[in-house]
Amino acid sequence: MCEWRKARQAYSKARQVRLKEKKKKEREETPPSPPPLDCVKQLPINAPPAPETTILTPQPLSPPANDFQDHVKINGGLDFADFDNDTSSPFDNMELKTINDMEELAQVNEMFYSLKLLKSIADNCRFL
Repeated sequence: MCEWRKARQAYSKARQVRLKEKKKKEREETPPSPPPLDCVKQLPINAPPAPETTILTPQPLSPPANDFQDHVKINGGLDFADFDNDTSSPFDNMELKTINDMEELAQVNEMFYSLKLLKSIADNCRFL
């Protein structure tokens, strides 16, 4: 234990010596600091006032007044059937007519109960 302590102390002293030498070199190599700002005379800055710009003012859009009317005339009028909500196809309608919800539920329930029955039979066979 004593040897480790001596080795650590020697390492610590050597490290402190290296740090002192490094700080000494840094002080010698660094140039002197500039004088404080209080001693430096500040010259007034003469800047012209900012010119008035229109970059931040909104520019109103002025589309031609007859733009929509011209578009309607070119297309031959509006067809309001284009805006109806009926987007189903004949195939969708036929599929909806053929699906019977009660039959589907009956098939699912039949499979569930048959699996449950098979499980209960298997459990009874184990106990016999």
